Amino acid sequence: MKIIFVLIIFNILSLVFAEEVLVTVHPDYPPVSYFDEKDKKIKGVAVDLVEAALKNMNVKYRLVNTGTWGRAQEEVKLGRVDMLLPPYKTSEREEWIYFQEKPILMDETAVFVAKGNEFKYQKFSDLVNRRGVAIINDSFGDEFDRFDRDKLKMKRLATTEQCFKFILKNRGDFVIAGLHAGKRVLKDLGLMDQVSILNERVIVTGMYAGISKKSKFFSEDKRKEFERQLKDLVEKNAQKEFEKKY
Repeated sequence: MKIIFVLIIFNILSLVFAEEVLVTVHPDYPPVSYFDEKDKKIKGVAVDLVEAALKNMNVKYRLVNTGTWGRAQEEVKLGRVDMLLPPYKTSEREEWIYFQEKPILMDETAVFVAKGNEFKYQKFSDLVNRRGVAIINDSFGDEFDRFDRDKLKMKRLATTEQCFKFILKNRGDFVIAGLHAGKRVLKDLGLMDQVSILNERVIVTGMYAGISKKSKFFSEDKRKEFERQLKDLVEKNAQKEFEKKY
């Protein structure tokens, strides 16, 4: 009888554990998502939106710091983590991520250069024969990603900080990064007066709460309910309130 009781408890605990949603993020994309080294917590506007949606669903969740954006994507791709924040939608990612119908946030990608090294940028071809830098596994939409593979072959580094310091040492000519994330990193580093942002944007696109196609938790019904909760929060401009925190 005692053994049966223990087995029942074990099965219940296993079920509860299986119901826990694991969420990982881009650890270097403030204020949208980032790992705060000071208090060792994952934070950001996208994180707050997803937490609110999961709480409304009475779903247990855990935020997981994988260390790098590349590792975060790999863990979700393999199904070891259920959700990825905040990817752009690309054809390659659609092979292993379920995307919502509409994005949870919008984002701008910009060209950053060292002060004094500005150049005219209006189209992708203006970047040819210049040394570009970006974060490992960062995507900037299907069109730019193809152009990068074929024409630019940008150098990839682990963090946005490394990318900016790279061009400030004249080892690269430009950095491709999220406009707001890049400005936030420059401000935190005290380097705003050393870097210029070119006027034309590389891409303006949506960001999503990507769900792994190998997730054991997110059935079709749960994905639809999660999307409904996110849509409701966005329509109520919850993201605007969350932005005030950062």
